[in-house]
Amino acid sequence: MAKEIATRFDFKGTSAAIEIKDKEITLIGDSDFQLAQIDDISAGGPHR
Repeated sequence: MAKEIATRFDFKGTSAAIEIKDKEITLIGDSDFQLAQIDDISAGGPHR
């Protein structure tokens, strides 16, 4: 997941990230759109 977020063109130069700590997952993004995209990636959604 983190690798896909780091390499996606639409996330370059942004704070988009996913943090996994113990049993908690935190999604970080600059906009609601980015958060929705990260959520989709983490749920195993469509890939390019």
